[in-house]
Amino acid sequence: MHLARAEMTVALNAILDRLPNLRWAPGAERPVLMGLHWRGPSELPVVFG
Repeated sequence: MHLARAEMTVALNAILDRLPNLRWAPGAERPVLMGLHWRGPSELPVVFG
């Protein structure tokens, strides 16, 4: 679990470094986290540019 978390941190930082203009979509609702074990949003409304 700790290795997976560290790998995910590195991967997300690499993606965000390559997409400097990535931001939340204006007017979009915040994602809802669902579930107990596999907790995460079903979508992330973002825009590029």
